[in-house]
Amino acid sequence: MLARHELRPDAAARAAREVAVRLRANPGSAELLVGTDPGLLPALEALGGLPLAWGRTGVWAASELVVPESHTARRWPGVWQALAVPARFNPIAVDPQADADGARAAARQAALLAAPPCRGVIDVAFLLLRADGGVAGLSAASPLLRERADVGAAPGAQGLAEVSVTLSLLARARAIVLLAAPDCPPDTVAKVLAGDISVPAGRLRHPQFVLFQSAG
Repeated sequence: MLARHELRPDAAARAAREVAVRLRANPGSAELLVGTDPGLLPALEALGGLPLAWGRTGVWAASELVVPESHTARRWPGVWQALAVPARFNPIAVDPQADADGARAAARQAALLAAPPCRGVIDVAFLLLRADGGVAGLSAASPLLRERADVGAAPGAQGLAEVSVTLSLLARARAIVLLAAPDCPPDTVAKVLAGDISVPAGRLRHPQFVLFQSAG
């Protein structure tokens, strides 16, 4: 099934509420995968302000650049600050000195996702749809589109290595909520809705897939 399309003037807030509804549907602990793109941070801030059982929720990073903790390109601190909730946070631990290409970080994160309480199944994946149709660390040219492991590493933005979840993990999520970036062109959104595999998000096939886009 292709995406349900929600065109809303308050798309970020509506997307956050959709995520909250999906998380509340899980009576026990819930696992939330979040995109680390800066454009998703306002929606994550809105999500953090909603009443949820955050103490029983695990929050996982969808991608991270292989840079030192002090590097301005590092993404996880922004996510942590935007949510500001007492959840169980699971960043991708990268070490550019010992693991420059991110391969070991990817294998370690895949192993963590496979272990309890996640067991390799995310309840909600909340990601930004970028202008190029990419999600998480997946772009149209990414070799990770063919990766069968749940997490992989590949050259990313600014020539830096990037560790990212893959389509394999997203396919097993119980729900996928995408928020289109403000600069996401209409033809990219159309390709996603049509299931056009020329863009990474167009490869998503899921019965619980919602795409929110700002109206006007």
